[in-house]
Amino acid sequence: MTDPAALQVAELLTWGRRAELALAVKAGRKGLSREITSPMIQRLGLAASGYTAHLRDDSVTLAGATEAGYLASLDPSSLAEQARKLAEAKVPVLVLTEGGRVPAAWLRDLGRGGLAVLVTDLSTGDVASALEAYLAHRMAPSMRIHGGLAQVFDIGLLVLGESGVGKSEAVLELVFRGHRLVADDLVELRRVGNRLVGTGPEIARHHLEIRGLGILNLLDLFGPAAVQEKSDVGLVVDLVPWRGDTPIDRLGVDEGTRELLGVALPSVAVPVSPGRNLGTILEVAVRNQSLKNMGHHSAIRFEQKVMRAIRGRGQSWKG
Repeated sequence: MTDPAALQVAELLTWGRRAELALAVKAGRKGLSREITSPMIQRLGLAASGYTAHLRDDSVTLAGATEAGYLASLDPSSLAEQARKLAEAKVPVLVLTEGGRVPAAWLRDLGRGGLAVLVTDLSTGDVASALEAYLAHRMAPSMRIHGGLAQVFDIGLLVLGESGVGKSEAVLELVFRGHRLVADDLVELRRVGNRLVGTGPEIARHHLEIRGLGILNLLDLFGPAAVQEKSDVGLVVDLVPWRGDTPIDRLGVDEGTRELLGVALPSVAVPVSPGRNLGTILEVAVRNQSLKNMGHHSAIRFEQKVMRAIRGRGQSWKG
């Protein structure tokens, strides 16, 4: 597991959606090296008047038309004082929305104080939503794990197991059945809220390795419907080489879980042996988990049915 990584303010200018937000540097280029260490977004609000006690020094700060209107009403000396106090608050970056129509002297003083100021014509709400989503993903706790990830029906299936057990072959079989490859061999996981989102390293995306065939590009082989960039993980399957003494749950009554990045995920162990069709087994495992998610547990219902039959026989014998 890796701790949430800080990002420099300059990264906001190279981020994929930066073009949609049309962010531009308005002042304080030297401040582009400052680090954002929290995914939270804060509004400048009352701090525009000089009350900066509650401004966080780790978060993106947004200012819209309300703050701009207030600043425009100040005399030059008051404006300079507010700029000084804001610069001393050491916020990583200030993003002006709705055109950033603030006094030029205020911007100049902020730039001299080392604060990077970015501007966009979009509304404060739109900018806040986009930045919150980006920062939540970019700064989420993450880890890498050896395995395969496929989108099967509506559930992300994470396939784990020791090297050579057949993880890639199982995922290939799922793709052949119409499901989608997300990652093979190395899966990058991020915790976003209570969800676990998986993807593959960009350099290996859409590729899968099969011993004897080498590296296959499933996008080229099967088309866009065979691949997917990322998926929430909803089920973990651990492929286990079958041995005579391998402990395996025969009924499926016990609910197995696997904790990754603090998220508890449903988990099952599937023994691997010659002749077993892993594609079919994994597909059924996902269907069964989907039923469990809706409150239908086949194994428990079967157990209850057997117990009712046993009790019925007992009553008949007593009579």
